[in-house]
Amino acid sequence: MHGLKPVIIALTVSLSVMAEAGGTPYTQGWLTYTGAWFTIKYPTNFSIVPLSKSSTSIDGYDGVKFVAAKDLVEFYVYSPQSGGLQADYTNEITAKAVIEKTEDDKTQTKDYVVEGKVIETNAITKRVIVISAKDNSYKRTFEISDDYICGTRLIFGFRYPDKARFKNYKPLYEAFTNSLVQYAD
Repeated sequence: MHGLKPVIIALTVSLSVMAEAGGTPYTQGWLTYTGAWFTIKYPTNFSIVPLSKSSTSIDGYDGVKFVAAKDLVEFYVYSPQSGGLQADYTNEITAKAVIEKTEDDKTQTKDYVVEGKVIETNAITKRVIVISAKDNSYKRTFEISDDYICGTRLIFGFRYPDKARFKNYKPLYEAFTNSLVQYAD
């Protein structure tokens, strides 16, 4: 794969989950999407919507949505080679003022620690944003991880219309996020 080496290896989880509506099982044979600097697994009932072409590779995308149109559910990943370009993800993680509102926006920071010694304070942040439609027809949640020491950014998103589909798709979303494998040159 372009002579790239994996730098982060994540556990790939295969799930068979019963959907509450209809009781049909989701398939265990997930598909693999290859972006510019990552691979990720996604359920077979999702379609791919590429969003942001990689700024550091001639092949592939850094930002992609995976859409289960029938259930109005979306998964999102933004995994560039490094921190990426703000213009590539800002529109995705920002509430559209006319139809949405930011329900919650929290940031946690961690120190960069090596062998028990703090190398840099507040060097790693995790921001969680929850956006809801003003008519309550859906919610979007984003998890944004920034590592200022390594200069990397990773964003995951999950859009769902109601609590029942959130509950049904949450294990699949977690398996989706855990299946990410990132590459570097």
